[in-house]
Amino acid sequence: MVPLRHLGRVLALYAALVAGAALLLVRAGGLEPEIGLLAALNLGTFTAFLWDKRAAKRAASRLPEVALLTMAAAMGALGALLAMHLARHKTAKVAFRWGVPALLVVQLVLLAA
Repeated sequence: MVPLRHLGRVLALYAALVAGAALLLVRAGGLEPEIGLLAALNLGTFTAFLWDKRAAKRAASRLPEVALLTMAAAMGALGALLAMHLARHKTAKVAFRWGVPALLVVQLVLLAA
Protein backbone atom coordinates (compact mmCIF):
# COMPACT_ATOMS: atom_id res chain seq x y z
CA MET A 1 0.00 0.00 0.00
CA VAL A 2 1.18 3.51 -0.75
CA PRO A 3 1.97 5.06 2.65
CA LEU A 4 -0.52 7.63 3.92
CA ARG A 5 2.23 10.22 3.90
CA HIS A 6 1.99 10.07 0.10
CA LEU A 7 -1.77 10.69 0.08
CA GLY A 8 -1.29 14.29 -1.02
CA ARG A 9 0.86 13.19 -3.95
CA VAL A 10 -1.66 10.55 -4.99
CA LEU A 11 -4.53 13.04 -4.91
CA ALA A 12 -2.45 15.71 -6.69
CA LEU A 13 -1.67 13.25 -9.48
CA TYR A 14 -5.36 12.32 -9.65
CA ALA A 15 -6.31 16.01 -9.87
CA ALA A 16 -3.78 16.65 -12.64
CA LEU A 17 -4.97 13.66 -14.66
CA VAL A 18 -8.62 14.62 -14.21
CA ALA A 19 -7.92 18.22 -15.24
CA GLY A 20 -6.13 17.03 -18.37
CA ALA A 21 -8.89 14.60 -19.24
CA ALA A 22 -11.55 17.26 -18.67
CA LEU A 23 -9.72 19.70 -20.91
CA LEU A 24 -9.42 17.06 -23.61
CA LEU A 25 -13.11 16.13 -23.35
CA VAL A 26 -14.16 19.78 -23.57
CA ARG A 27 -11.81 20.83 -26.36
CA ALA A 28 -11.74 17.71 -28.53
CA GLY A 29 -15.05 16.14 -27.53
CA GLY A 30 -17.10 19.30 -27.66
CA LEU A 31 -18.65 18.73 -24.23
CA GLU A 32 -19.83 21.50 -21.96
CA PRO A 33 -17.20 22.23 -19.28
CA GLU A 34 -19.36 20.94 -16.41
CA ILE A 35 -20.15 17.69 -18.23
CA GLY A 36 -16.52 17.24 -19.26
CA LEU A 37 -15.36 17.71 -15.67
CA LEU A 38 -17.93 15.25 -14.30
CA ALA A 39 -17.01 12.69 -16.95
CA ALA A 40 -13.30 13.11 -16.22
CA LEU A 41 -13.81 12.84 -12.44
CA ASN A 42 -15.78 9.62 -12.82
CA LEU A 43 -13.39 8.18 -15.40
CA GLY A 44 -10.45 8.97 -13.14
CA THR A 45 -12.13 7.40 -10.12
CA PHE A 46 -13.13 4.33 -12.14
CA THR A 47 -9.55 3.94 -13.35
CA ALA A 48 -8.13 4.36 -9.83
CA PHE A 49 -10.39 1.61 -8.47
CA LEU A 50 -9.42 -0.75 -11.31
CA TRP A 51 -5.72 0.09 -10.81
CA ASP A 52 -6.05 -0.71 -7.10
CA LYS A 53 -7.78 -4.01 -7.89
CA ARG A 54 -4.98 -4.95 -10.27
CA ALA A 55 -2.38 -4.02 -7.66
CA ALA A 56 -4.21 -6.14 -5.08
CA LYS A 57 -4.06 -9.18 -7.36
CA ARG A 58 -0.33 -8.67 -7.92
CA ALA A 59 0.47 -7.88 -4.27
CA ALA A 60 1.87 -4.56 -5.47
CA SER A 61 1.75 -1.10 -3.92
CA ARG A 62 -1.88 -0.04 -3.49
CA LEU A 63 -3.81 3.17 -3.03
CA PRO A 64 -4.94 4.05 0.50
CA GLU A 65 -8.65 3.52 1.06
CA VAL A 66 -8.98 7.14 2.11
CA ALA A 67 -7.71 8.17 -1.35
CA LEU A 68 -10.30 6.02 -3.09
CA LEU A 69 -13.07 7.38 -0.87
CA THR A 70 -11.87 10.95 -1.44
CA MET A 71 -12.01 10.42 -5.19
CA ALA A 72 -15.53 9.06 -4.86
CA ALA A 73 -16.55 12.00 -2.67
CA ALA A 74 -15.17 14.48 -5.23
CA MET A 75 -18.14 13.84 -7.55
CA GLY A 76 -16.70 10.49 -8.67
CA ALA A 77 -19.15 8.18 -6.89
CA LEU A 78 -20.69 6.85 -10.10
CA GLY A 79 -17.29 5.79 -11.43
CA ALA A 80 -16.43 4.25 -8.06
CA LEU A 81 -19.69 2.31 -7.89
CA LEU A 82 -19.33 1.00 -11.44
CA ALA A 83 -15.75 -0.11 -10.81
CA MET A 84 -16.69 -1.74 -7.51
CA HIS A 85 -19.30 -3.90 -9.18
CA LEU A 86 -17.50 -4.61 -12.45
CA ALA A 87 -14.23 -5.56 -10.75
CA ARG A 88 -15.76 -6.85 -7.51
CA HIS A 89 -13.42 -4.56 -5.62
CA LYS A 90 -14.01 -3.19 -2.09
CA THR A 91 -17.56 -4.56 -2.04
CA ALA A 92 -17.07 -6.28 1.33
CA LYS A 93 -15.84 -3.13 3.08
CA VAL A 94 -18.68 -1.35 4.89
CA ALA A 95 -17.32 2.12 4.15
CA PHE A 96 -17.44 1.33 0.45
CA ARG A 97 -20.55 -0.85 0.34
CA TRP A 98 -22.73 1.80 1.99
CA GLY A 99 -20.64 4.95 1.67
CA VAL A 100 -20.21 5.06 -2.09
CA PRO A 101 -23.94 4.61 -2.89
CA ALA A 102 -24.77 7.23 -0.24
CA LEU A 103 -22.26 9.60 -1.85
CA LEU A 104 -23.85 8.96 -5.24
CA VAL A 105 -27.31 9.86 -3.90
CA VAL A 106 -25.97 13.07 -2.36
CA GLN A 107 -24.17 13.95 -5.60
CA LEU A 108 -27.29 13.32 -7.69
CA VAL A 109 -29.32 15.55 -5.36
CA LEU A 110 -26.68 18.27 -5.63
CA LEU A 111 -26.67 18.04 -9.42
CA ALA A 112 -30.47 18.15 -9.60
CA ALA A 113 -30.65 21.26 -7.43
